[in-house]
Amino acid sequence: MGVVITKSPRVNKTQVAEQFSRHAQDYVAQARVQHRIAHEGLARASKWFTGRGECIVDLGCGVGHNLAGLSAFAEHVVGVDIAQGMVANNVSAYPIVQSDFDDLRLPDASADYVFSSMALQWSESPQRVLSHIHRVLKPGGRALCAIMVSPSFERLREAFKDAGLTGRINDFAASAQWSSGLFSKCQMDEQVFVDEFDDFRTMMGSIKEIGASTVISQSAVSPIGRTQYEHIIDGLEGDYSLDYRVCFLSLVK
Repeated sequence: MGVVITKSPRVNKTQVAEQFSRHAQDYVAQARVQHRIAHEGLARASKWFTGRGECIVDLGCGVGHNLAGLSAFAEHVVGVDIAQGMVANNVSAYPIVQSDFDDLRLPDASADYVFSSMALQWSESPQRVLSHIHRVLKPGGRALCAIMVSPSFERLREAFKDAGLTGRINDFAASAQWSSGLFSKCQMDEQVFVDEFDDFRTMMGSIKEIGASTVISQSAVSPIGRTQYEHIIDGLEGDYSLDYRVCFLSLVK
């Protein structure tokens, strides 16, 4: 399913986009914990964003299920997602622009607010994304981003390691790597969300069905053998749960 991201990760953005595109139609139904995290992000945004602005941007908006809620913060709402399938399956009444947030093609100083939930962890460079957020925000503009960070999936990672399958679980950047001196304020708060399942297959399927099983590595990942598979099951001891560690990043330009 996942991999270790090194100091210089090689993210195949085409592969990421294709994987999320394939599962775009399933995303809203399958992404249970993602919806909970987005709900928490919107609640935090309601306290962090000040007044109603002219424009708000949602980076990595998926099929746009948060765009209607974001309309409370600004007159114009714009979604951004790299996956063509997400854009094509837009469930909102607001536009979604197809763009990579590592190479964000939005005008300078065009947004009062930037929001993002469970997307920016796929970036090749946290500092590059932050520079784009800083660029597109108006002076005094604010951002609220929920970002999956390391360590997440700790119990699953340990079970894979014990089965001799290191480097198989996504190890995203730590919260500290999202700190930036570009902004007048940069605040972080971590929160862990747990998603529970009845069995191993359903748990692993939950990752695949939201398009998040993309491998980000420098080498091919071999299939898991039956013995290794059984070793993982034994290691989990019936605890089929995924822990999502999320950094809520609050920024002011």
